[in-house]
Amino acid sequence: MKRIKGILALGLCVTMLLFVAVGCGGGGGEKGAIKLTFWTTADVVNSEINQKIVDDYNAAHKGSVYIDYIGQSAGYADNLASTLQGSRVPDILQIGEKYFKGYAFQNLLTDLTPFLTEEDITGHGDFSLADMYPTLVNRYRLDISTGAGGPGKPILGIPDGAATTHLFYNKSWFKRENINVISVDESDCGKGANASVKPHGYYVYDTAPTAEATLRRDGKYHVFNDRIPMNWEELVTLSELLTDLSDKSNPKYGFMNEWWFSHGWSVGGDCLEWSDEMNGGEGQFFFALGDTAPGYLVTGSEGVTLGTRTYAEGDVLDYEGKHYVLEHKKDADVAAYLQSEKLYELPSTRDAFTEFCQLSQVKGKTVDGDKVGYGISPSPTTLSKTGKTKYFTAQSVAMLVDEYNVMRNTFSTTMNVTGVEWGIAPLYQWRAYDDKGDVLIKNGTPVVGKEAGHSLSQCLAVPKKVKSDKRKQLAVDFIKYYEGKAAREAYMQATGYVPIYTTHTESYKALLPIIIQSGKTEVEFSVPNKDIVLQSMAFNTPGDWSYVENGNWIKDWSNILNSSVRDGNMTLTQFFQDKKVLATDTILKDYKAKEKYTGR
Repeated sequence: MKRIKGILALGLCVTMLLFVAVGCGGGGGEKGAIKLTFWTTADVVNSEINQKIVDDYNAAHKGSVYIDYIGQSAGYADNLASTLQGSRVPDILQIGEKYFKGYAFQNLLTDLTPFLTEEDITGHGDFSLADMYPTLVNRYRLDISTGAGGPGKPILGIPDGAATTHLFYNKSWFKRENINVISVDESDCGKGANASVKPHGYYVYDTAPTAEATLRRDGKYHVFNDRIPMNWEELVTLSELLTDLSDKSNPKYGFMNEWWFSHGWSVGGDCLEWSDEMNGGEGQFFFALGDTAPGYLVTGSEGVTLGTRTYAEGDVLDYEGKHYVLEHKKDADVAAYLQSEKLYELPSTRDAFTEFCQLSQVKGKTVDGDKVGYGISPSPTTLSKTGKTKYFTAQSVAMLVDEYNVMRNTFSTTMNVTGVEWGIAPLYQWRAYDDKGDVLIKNGTPVVGKEAGHSLSQCLAVPKKVKSDKRKQLAVDFIKYYEGKAAREAYMQATGYVPIYTTHTESYKALLPIIIQSGKTEVEFSVPNKDIVLQSMAFNTPGDWSYVENGNWIKDWSNILNSSVRDGNMTLTQFFQDKKVLATDTILKDYKAKEKYTGR
């Protein structure tokens, strides 16, 4: 069993003064070696393994290069801009995706492409961008001259991990409520021992679907399958069953998610879209959260052609495709697609966002039109006082959408100590079912939206102000080692974090439990449902904070949304008519980022 010792006195090892940090055991370097400074965040999870990777590199390059590893406190990312603009910069540093484009468009980052070989980019050696998850690699490709990002663009950062999002659920709570938990893949439903199991994330049966199933007090078998996404209706129904607000001093909620992504992205929606016609024909982003054009799923093996673009079976139309359909409904080919349901109608972006707002609205209170609150989630106001993670660890929320790192760093060192069982399941997804409880099929295609959610990632970068190309090349050479397959394997084994390489899937599935420290208590942590974690790496994409170079387009209206709207004092119609919301496109006009890369 692997054992990682918690660094309980991290403050003794990391000292920061005006953002100049002292190395965490790095020493003074080797005589005659070129010394490079390396900054990353350091915590009880990664400090030991980071230092080991650096020490191994220094031992192999003794006398030529010395990496001085300087672990930073978790908050350093918020103030990194002043360091990058100063006269003394680290040679290698970790940057969160939230800040990446802002630094890039200030011309503070080195284009790493000339310092990488063709083998590094397209090959399959120890360091291989080709073997990393594309949704990670392409976040850090950006052409600052055109503002366009994504595949084929200059490489300004190398992926350094990602925190995927998942649905965490309280197993102990489910047991108390006689919610049966099973783990059956969708492909196995209706077969063999699972012949009675329906392909649902949550389903209520009249007869026992498995031999172990127990009855709830209503005389039904309630079953939660942690291998299949719930659809919107199942999420609400299960959350309502688990919500109990009778004790106002200690309310219990069924669900919590602060991000609307899984709703909107699943049906092809997004909050920012691109228009070539706006901004005097130069094109710009515009605010599209209120878009009422229906989404569409492409069914049938032959796909559909809309104007000059072809969409394949199973595609969910993007903004351009949805509006082509809206504008050409009377055209013979589009009309035929709609009639045959080769274009199967899904909710609009506005519909998806309304559904999301209903979750935390007081039960029965108007959200918009005839849509009312479900009352199954803490409101943003109450959440700000407690925090989502504490809601879950204190057993005040039964299901929580959050990022992978809280599972490793928080849940395992709080809930495990008190004997509370918890697990992870796929994020919910828009899905349609027939009368028999099976996935609806149209033209041979399952009627399901995208599996969608975000991951929060960071990269390693080289500041533009690093003094010479020689130093930059040496910095890139170290990055290639640090982010190579051997070092990432060691990092993954030591921390339990999700791999950045697609080639590490089997070793990740074979991870043994890790002993971690919680105060004076040692806790065993084991990653649950590893297949679901790995699947999320393939489709988790950047959050809206990384679409453009800063969050100024959000800050003027976000308080209105998270207070007046989600607390029930303003309808969505009123929100979208508010002057601060209407001013968003004007703010977006001045951004340098163009045509966001999302990977969706």
